[in-house]
Amino acid sequence: MDSGTFLPPLPSSESNIELTVPGDDDETSTASSSHGSAPRGDDLSRVDDDDNNSSAANSHDAASISSGMNMSARSSKNGDDSGAGSSTMLPSIAKHETLALMGAKCIVLAVLVTMTAALATGIYFYVSNQETNQFEDHFEEYSNKILEGIGGTLEETFGAIDLMGASIVASTPDDQAWPTVKVPNFALRASKTIALSRIKVLVMCVVVTDTTRPRWENFTAEVGREWVDETLEFLATDANFYGPINTDYYPRNEVFGQNGETRPESTELMIPAWYAYPIVAKWSPFNYDYFALDYTEAHRYAIDNKVVTITEPYMLPDPDNEEEVEQAQSYADWYKDRIAPDEIPLEPAAEIYFPMFGKADEIQATTSEKEDAVALFAASFYWRDMIRNLLPSGTRGIIVVTENPCAPSFTYKVSGPDVTYIGRGDHHDSKFNHMAIHGIVAQLESFRIHNSTYTGPHMAEEYCPYSFSIYPTNELEDEHITKDAILATVLTISIFLVTALTFLLYDFFVERRQKVVLSTAEKSNAVVSSLFPANVRDRLYAENAPTQVGNHGKKQASAATSSSMLNDEIIVNALQQGSSGDHARSFEGRPIAELYTNTTVMFADIVGFTAWSSTREPEQVFILLESIYGAFDKIARQRGVFKVETIGDSYVAVCGLPTERKHHAIVMVRFAADCRAKMTQLTRALCTTLGPSTADLSMRFGLNSGPTTAGVLRGDKSRFQLFGDTVNTAARMESNGKPNRIQVSQKTADLIIEGGKSAWVTPREDIVSAKGKGRIRTFWVEPGTASSTGTGTPHFTATGSVTGMDDAMSIGGAGGKDGETSSRGNGSGRQRKRSSKHMKLQPKMKRLVDWNVDLLSLLLQDLMASNVEAAASSAKEHASFFSSHHTRKVGSIFSSSNHHDNTNNSDASNDMQMPREEVVDTFDMPLKAASLSQASSSSNVKIPPEVKDQLKKFVANLAFLHQSNPFHNFDHATHVAMSTRKLLSRILSPLSPEALSRHSTTAMKQNGSSSMSSSSPSSINSSTYAVTSDPLIQFALVFSALIHDADHPGVSNSTLIKEETRLASIYNNKSVAEQNSVTVAWDLFMSSDYDDLRKCMFQSSDHQLQRFRQVVVNAVMATDIFDPELKSSRESRWEKAFASSASDDAVEHEQASNLRATIVIEHLIQASDVAHTMQYWTIYEKWNHRLFKEMRAAYLAGRTKSNPADKWYEGELWFYDNYVIPLASKLKECGVFGVSCDEALDYARDNRLEWQQKGRDVVQRWLVDEEQEKSEGSNSNR
Repeated sequence: MDSGTFLPPLPSSESNIELTVPGDDDETSTASSSHGSAPRGDDLSRVDDDDNNSSAANSHDAASISSGMNMSARSSKNGDDSGAGSSTMLPSIAKHETLALMGAKCIVLAVLVTMTAALATGIYFYVSNQETNQFEDHFEEYSNKILEGIGGTLEETFGAIDLMGASIVASTPDDQAWPTVKVPNFALRASKTIALSRIKVLVMCVVVTDTTRPRWENFTAEVGREWVDETLEFLATDANFYGPINTDYYPRNEVFGQNGETRPESTELMIPAWYAYPIVAKWSPFNYDYFALDYTEAHRYAIDNKVVTITEPYMLPDPDNEEEVEQAQSYADWYKDRIAPDEIPLEPAAEIYFPMFGKADEIQATTSEKEDAVALFAASFYWRDMIRNLLPSGTRGIIVVTENPCAPSFTYKVSGPDVTYIGRGDHHDSKFNHMAIHGIVAQLESFRIHNSTYTGPHMAEEYCPYSFSIYPTNELEDEHITKDAILATVLTISIFLVTALTFLLYDFFVERRQKVVLSTAEKSNAVVSSLFPANVRDRLYAENAPTQVGNHGKKQASAATSSSMLNDEIIVNALQQGSSGDHARSFEGRPIAELYTNTTVMFADIVGFTAWSSTREPEQVFILLESIYGAFDKIARQRGVFKVETIGDSYVAVCGLPTERKHHAIVMVRFAADCRAKMTQLTRALCTTLGPSTADLSMRFGLNSGPTTAGVLRGDKSRFQLFGDTVNTAARMESNGKPNRIQVSQKTADLIIEGGKSAWVTPREDIVSAKGKGRIRTFWVEPGTASSTGTGTPHFTATGSVTGMDDAMSIGGAGGKDGETSSRGNGSGRQRKRSSKHMKLQPKMKRLVDWNVDLLSLLLQDLMASNVEAAASSAKEHASFFSSHHTRKVGSIFSSSNHHDNTNNSDASNDMQMPREEVVDTFDMPLKAASLSQASSSSNVKIPPEVKDQLKKFVANLAFLHQSNPFHNFDHATHVAMSTRKLLSRILSPLSPEALSRHSTTAMKQNGSSSMSSSSPSSINSSTYAVTSDPLIQFALVFSALIHDADHPGVSNSTLIKEETRLASIYNNKSVAEQNSVTVAWDLFMSSDYDDLRKCMFQSSDHQLQRFRQVVVNAVMATDIFDPELKSSRESRWEKAFASSASDDAVEHEQASNLRATIVIEHLIQASDVAHTMQYWTIYEKWNHRLFKEMRAAYLAGRTKSNPADKWYEGELWFYDNYVIPLASKLKECGVFGVSCDEALDYARDNRLEWQQKGRDVVQRWLVDEEQEKSEGSNSNR
């Protein structure tokens, strides 16, 4: 709810509220209301009779109430006076009163003593019970976490195994049949599965029958040793494997069982081990038949019933049974080679048997639908790992008893994330038996298959079901049961010893309490008043206030009602009655609804909001809506209009209810006009904050008059609502209106005319076809006088001059066929001098300049803060940025564009290095992440005024460097800069929690590591390629976006080359427009006019200037997407940096990170350059149309041979399929752009589909519009 919608608090019955309302001729009228409803006088020179009668009636009622209260006061006073006796009776009365007072004191003292004893006893038991309850509640909370954690851990483990099985089935070639199936990269798959779960060893057994056994044994003889050797090689690179690697093993090609005995030929079904990870090959790593295990039937149960089973626990020996101890030790020795050295091998363990089915479409089939299993996964794990890391640090004293009907129970003690094995049997303290919490593994809430994302085989609920019994310990009890009960009792007694003194302050505390209650009531009343009109609120109070019947009868009931009216719980209870009931109607009382016969409803909608918001951050969207609608709310209160609600970007209001108003239509028209003026004022004022296109937003207003049903639809989140045909028609008036116009229906127009405002009304030229209404006549309304409420339309000057531009500057000429489009210092183009008096910015251009200046100022603040920190660091930390690259000598910080003064030398260009020749494959990035001190101090950095003036002057001059092309202009450069900034803001910050959580995944994917060594900011800085760590790079990217179309000739590079222009010759027929943009913009930037700006940016460091130029050159050259050499270079570097088959083994990690950073920067600027194709449809259509117009102009001027209209439809589809959508996909593959990549890809696909459906018609419409413009132009020339 907007804070601006609060209505005034409920006034007393002794006062009225007076509102002064400006009329047509600066006259005012006054309306009075009680109970907080503020009806407003009409904006006419006269006051209606109905309003006068209502005001008089209210004043009369208030006077009557005031008179009655005065009479009561006088009666009370007279009564007190009559009670006085004669002076002779005073001593006896005083004595009597004294004795009575003493008796009262004794009684009070006795009561206090009794109450003290009773209360102390009660508090003692209360505090004790509270501690006990807290102890039990915390224990229950910890127990539930343990049970849910075990269930979740098992679910993750099952899911990881299921995923691996699904990938194996999906990748099985059609020419292979089970069981003789080779699984490529099993070691890698198994290591990842183990990393995603809590198992220690993963074995894949295949199902072999007596008929497939010969084929199986021949198969293992051929390929068995092959996979074992591959796994041993992989183990040598696995940092998580600590066991020995034994290459001297004896493979068994026949299926064998216990003691190495070959399984009989008569064995019908076997599950020999095939693949395993990790392996310690002391004997044959495969062909051991798991059916030979004699301690469990879990494997057979899993295959027969197609379910997941968990074996009975082993390594759980009876200390008195030497055979069990010896067997457990043998298992422990087996585990010891497969776990970390610091883990205890001799603890209870078990195995998960997980069946795998041979068809991909059976993965999610029900048990009854699945065929027989073709393989069985055997996953070995310790039970301690299922309980570990479930509770937060500091938690202690939880006993977990694991029970299984097929084996002895065993006990763990949980202390925070650590788990300690206590031993075999149940070791909990019997005094806590009553607090035991039990859970069956297969029935844990978080593990129920239908409540989770797991879709694999179900877990067996009948085979040796595991259960857990959880108990507290004395440690946990001592942590909660303290001496607070005794202390509270002593404190209570101490307090009551001084209770007698509180009698002296009793009145004070009572008064203070009353003030607090009244203040709270006023706040509650304000909240309720903002939600409901006064009459609705009073009805809710009256119908739901409780009444009390006592000795005073009606008087007490009235008092109770008045007191209850201060509590908003009454309204909450009234609205929520029956909201969850099962009956058709379970609300008490009649519905809160009423018909208002004379109302005017207004709908207002922001035109272009959807497209505008698609290019903005969520915070910017809400800044706009809160600013606009907050201002509307203020106007509504001033005009006496009732705001109903906001629906998305629509604003709904009504006049004529809850208080009737004769001239409701005229008031609503004035309100709409005020809102329109305020909308214009705010959008222009917000351009600097929200972007220049904000000023292009406008509003449609639709009004309709008639009867309206209004009331409160009771239930959850109730609010005051309007219903009826009047509301629907008002909505149609808005939806069929035009920007910045107020459209009204016939009924509203008639009311306006009846009110003497016929001059306001103009019939609409065409007949409106409204949904559900047919063809209807509507009218435009324009109030004849400006608002006197201070919300009128503001006045803006037509132009604004660029300050600080007294000196002349060189700007490239207009594009011509000769290609003379730039003023290069080498004399390749012609120079034009413009004095400041001729350089005037149009309002829209001024808004673009101001927004870009503010954007660059924010980036400059970050850069200045970074420079301050860098100055404190050693210069040795900065490695040479261009040590490995041949780069251009860009001059010193204070060199100006005049360093190319050899303007008369026609061959000077031959001695210069072109920007394209400066493009490098990779450049170095910062080695350290941005520190917290820098991030926190950038907001405190102040840009010197002279630097701010030079920055503004530079951006303004840069705007004049752009030619007035339909597409390649300063407006488009600003749009690219906005998109660049948005993408930069979406790159994960090196210090954000999201980056920390994502870092491990990124490192595993790109570095080929299955473990993480660090999650420090430095390592995260590497995973985000340091793009957001260097403010200089961020500034350079936005700078590149602003200059990349500077002095663009309005035709393609191929056209310039075919025309053999001088500009093409200068740049060797390569990236002509892009190189020219860099040159003219850089010459401007290096002018002596901007010495302070460059010094502030680079701190007199030529090294930093060179870094800056390198990023700018690479970024601008990346926008030449059709140059085959640059395209091939980018594609090859992409494959090297991000292809799945790429490896960092060939290059050092730092070089690989720098390469990825370079690629990310170039793709970021490319995506920003075509950002309109990946944004809302209307934005795409706008910029696409501009590009079409630009290319049509070149065609009509004879500069291109082909008519773009002939192939524009097909060309856009090709562009989407071959550039835009692949580019959006690459943004996602980079892994650093957060949700922006998904958003861009979705928009690109949607726009491509819509263009496919509408593109031909759109092109035809553009051609028709072009012909109309030509016709109108020729008519105007006549």
